[in-house]
Amino acid sequence: MANSVISWELAFEDSYEIKEGPARAYTEVYSCSLASVATDSTVIRSYSKCPDLGDKHKRDTAARCISVTVARVDDTADFIVTVKYSTNIQHKDREENPLNRPAVIDIVSSPEQVPTFFDGEGKPRLNTAGDLIVGYRRIPFLDITVKKNVPKYPDWMWDYDGTVNKHPITIRDKYFEKRTLRIEGIDAPDLVYENGYEFYALTFRIRFDPRTHDDIRYSQGFNEVVEVVSTYIPPGIDPGDVTISNSKVTTKIKRRITTGDPAEYITEEAFLDKNGTLIEIKQDRKGKFDTSRLHLLRFTDDVQTDFTDLPFK
Repeated sequence: MANSVISWELAFEDSYEIKEGPARAYTEVYSCSLASVATDSTVIRSYSKCPDLGDKHKRDTAARCISVTVARVDDTADFIVTVKYSTNIQHKDREENPLNRPAVIDIVSSPEQVPTFFDGEGKPRLNTAGDLIVGYRRIPFLDITVKKNVPKYPDWMWDYDGTVNKHPITIRDKYFEKRTLRIEGIDAPDLVYENGYEFYALTFRIRFDPRTHDDIRYSQGFNEVVEVVSTYIPPGIDPGDVTISNSKVTTKIKRRITTGDPAEYITEEAFLDKNGTLIEIKQDRKGKFDTSRLHLLRFTDDVQTDFTDLPFK
């Protein structure tokens, strides 16, 4: 088993010392290579040059080894081994089970200026001709990073990447409405060995958008829905025997919107109401545009998942 380790050397020339009040602490970082990528990293812990928990520091014999962490470098056969010593033998990390550590949740506010067609009251931004114009506002996005040690990666892990929260959820005492959170990345590093325990340091990143991650926009287009009235004549009936009043048939069809005389197709999208009918925005006596018939569309393109399954504790 020892032959599986083909190189072992300090990554730095010497260990560095950390003062902990009256106590002393040291950290040594080693570069280690195994004979094959397929070799299990646990062989490193049994390697003769790899310190074990409780071993004395080579220069400060009052300091004992309290932690040995093994981490693979990308997908190679190379590893970084971090060994920590302390003169405080009752150090809080001495025999701690890494799997019992609570999740570490970092929340960072990152306001960004984004384009919008709505003012601060949620009303459409229109110019003096009633055209929708783009504006800019700062949105208080939140970037949430969650780190949690797990004994194995969950089966559903990759299914959650890119999804939004189906239900409201509370994270670190902050309440988030449904569809305001989206997982935007998952880190799945290799197996880590520390304090006699094996675990994976799962990390996932979440983006909070107070507007929700839905696509919200006004109904606009180059076509409108219109009603066409025609006369229905049953088969075998003489058209002269059918009265128009008794045989009206109304059909809704899609028709390209035209303007002017002679009529020409419009070159910019026009507003449509909830029925797909063209809206002509007019001013009232006070010079304000009547926008009551404008219709908002909401597209929920992202897949929804239950975020309560995620390890937030």
